[in-house]
Amino acid sequence: MLVDAPSVGEALLAPLAALEGHWLEVTCSGCGTMTQYPLRLMALRIGGVRVLGEVVPRLVCKRASCRARPESDWLCKTPNRTFNYGAEPGWSVRLDQRVSRAG
Repeated sequence: MLVDAPSVGEALLAPLAALEGHWLEVTCSGCGTMTQYPLRLMALRIGGVRVLGEVVPRLVCKRASCRARPESDWLCKTPNRTFNYGAEPGWSVRLDQRVSRAG
């Protein structure tokens, strides 16, 4: 688990197993749905040795009527990137500023 916010490059090169205590916040460009995905679960489902930079470009909306690419991707320390009357938000790093969306 990362204590301090990583750079975008460090985050994208990190194996999912090293990010198990963190969250991926994704907002769909098609329908606007925002999803917070625990990276611990992602590591269990697709393997902890895969790096985040391999996974982020492949993300698509799970709604059958949408299937659009994300508008934004954030690596977050906690599930709440912004204040929402729960625990204090931790650091967050916007990942999509350097990720190729081709294909």
